[in-house]
Amino acid sequence: MSSCIPNSTSYHCTKPFEGTTKVKGLILDDTHRPTDADIDTKAFRKLRKLQLLQLNYVDLRRGYEYLPRELIWLCWHGFPLEFIPTNFHPKDLVVLEMQYSKIKHVWKRIKVLKNLKVLNHSHSHNLTNTPDISGFPNLERLILKGCIGLVEVHHSIGLLDKLVLLNLEDCRNLRNLPISICKLKSLKDLNLSGCPNIGKFPFQSPFSSLWHWVSRRESPASISQLLTSSYMCSLTRLDLSHLNMSEGAILNDLRSLSSLKRLYLSYNNFNNLPASISHLCQLNEIQLVNCMSLQSIQELPSSLGSLKADGCTLLERISNIGNLTSLEYLSLCRTNICSLPDNISQLSCLKWLQLDGCSRLQKLPRLPPFLMGLYLQDCTSMERLNLSNLWHIWALYLNNCKKLVETQLPEKFGGFQIGGCTNMTYTFIKSNFLNKLFQGHLNEFDISVPGSEIPTWFRYKIMGSVISFKVPAVAGRKLTGFFVCAVYNAQAGCSAFYDDAFTIVNKTKGLKCNEGRFFNSRPRIACGDHILVCYRKDVLIHPPLVTIHIGDWLESGDQVELSVACGGNGRGIKVKKCGFHLEYAPNDRGFRLPLRNC
Repeated sequence: MSSCIPNSTSYHCTKPFEGTTKVKGLILDDTHRPTDADIDTKAFRKLRKLQLLQLNYVDLRRGYEYLPRELIWLCWHGFPLEFIPTNFHPKDLVVLEMQYSKIKHVWKRIKVLKNLKVLNHSHSHNLTNTPDISGFPNLERLILKGCIGLVEVHHSIGLLDKLVLLNLEDCRNLRNLPISICKLKSLKDLNLSGCPNIGKFPFQSPFSSLWHWVSRRESPASISQLLTSSYMCSLTRLDLSHLNMSEGAILNDLRSLSSLKRLYLSYNNFNNLPASISHLCQLNEIQLVNCMSLQSIQELPSSLGSLKADGCTLLERISNIGNLTSLEYLSLCRTNICSLPDNISQLSCLKWLQLDGCSRLQKLPRLPPFLMGLYLQDCTSMERLNLSNLWHIWALYLNNCKKLVETQLPEKFGGFQIGGCTNMTYTFIKSNFLNKLFQGHLNEFDISVPGSEIPTWFRYKIMGSVISFKVPAVAGRKLTGFFVCAVYNAQAGCSAFYDDAFTIVNKTKGLKCNEGRFFNSRPRIACGDHILVCYRKDVLIHPPLVTIHIGDWLESGDQVELSVACGGNGRGIKVKKCGFHLEYAPNDRGFRLPLRNC
């Protein structure tokens, strides 16, 4: 095919194909240069075994009757017509993908495609309603994401006994869902996220219009009556995010959703969750991000493995969580909570606890011992921490805990970040963190504290932000890690480490390592001089883009150059001094080098 279609902006194929009778797949992709392709579709007659066809942003101007009827997969992004021509009969089609098309009506009349399983018209902005799909008895996935012109879903959808997924995300003008949707007995995944106009019905419920249609009453019944349908028991994923649902709109009785595993209710305006949510015995994940009116979270099912309620600015408490014996991930960032319940210590499966931006949080109760990650960035009221029982933790983030003074740490943990903790001195950091590193209890870290001198044990030090040196020969000892240090001055208004942290160039081998950022977050720092110390064992080199151990990248005699930017050199942060230090494996007597003068 490529020999007949030159690499140009215009295609013209009228000569019969040679040697194409065995071709099963063909791609013509003009995604990056949409054009009117001058292709004689008679050329397809020779492609008798063609089953997979991709014609992205290609315009066939000579008819569709010669397109292979044996196709099982057709992908045509940017389909140029308002409807699919009636003379196109892909009787064996299994997957039809026409995202970003200009279609207004898929077919002018009912089409019978008994083998069709996937229909995707996502981001087809001109599509106003779905077709009569009664001729697709085996359809399993209907995807209409981002069809902003879609107003109505055809009632024939209720005939799709095998439909598993219905995605109507961001169909923001969708106003009507047929009552027949409740007959989808195989439906497992329903996504109505970003369909705010569905909510503009009595009770502000995305399904209330359906009940009004079936009941013919002036006052629709509650949504819970509708969802008692036995057909809804197959639903495993329900996304009702971005619907602006207010108090009373959230489903009062969810018990009929007995198979539900994932529930997404983010960006809504209800005050509380329904009590019936505790009866969803298979629920594994719930997201409540930026539910600004949510004030409390009551009893949840013990099956829950993940709870995310970031940005719920009125949320003051989360209670009765001692029964969440399966919970592994809990995120309450930027909420109004002052404390966590004491029974959080009973959550033996909890691995990740994120509390960034909880500015009223003053203390933590005893945490479950198997916690692996603890995030307390911007907890500006936090004064003391006792983490001595967290024997398995390897990620600890304490940036911008400005009042934090006393911290009891476990004997071993993987890595940590401290920046903007203005009450912590370098002496405290050294005695509580660096000593653990030298004892082999840490893998990597980033710290930033007030100060103006590079520690005396750094071997290479210089004024400015660039330093060059030759890797020394250390007999019988392997390079295991390295330290980078900088003394920098933060000016007023500087609030973050941005993109580039430091760059190491191995000039001998012609390889470069670049650390994108010291801190995962952007710690706000006070004005004046600060010391920043980082420790790494591995480096990301490019090209090629690969992570390798420092001992496999640097060898004795290599000429190395380090440049430090602290993420903002010249943008409110000035690097005044920098230093570099190589760490080697312990010698036979058990001494770790270097340790003196640390």
